[in-house]
Amino acid sequence: MPTLHGFAYSNYYNMPKHALLYKGVPFEEDLVYPSAPNYSRLNPALKVPSFTTDDGTHLSETSVLC
Repeated sequence: MPTLHGFAYSNYYNMPKHALLYKGVPFEEDLVYPSAPNYSRLNPALKVPSFTTDDGTHLSETSVLC
């Protein structure tokens, strides 16, 4: 299942979250901070949000996700 990674009080995380909810796209949330170990494998820039697709592709940047 697609997974949105980030933390709830980030506006950059909440924009794609609400877009996914609005469109009815099923997804999981992984509440994680960029300082967490291994977050760099999701987003080498250590920024939120990060999105993992079903096939394991990692996407980042709010404008790309929305």
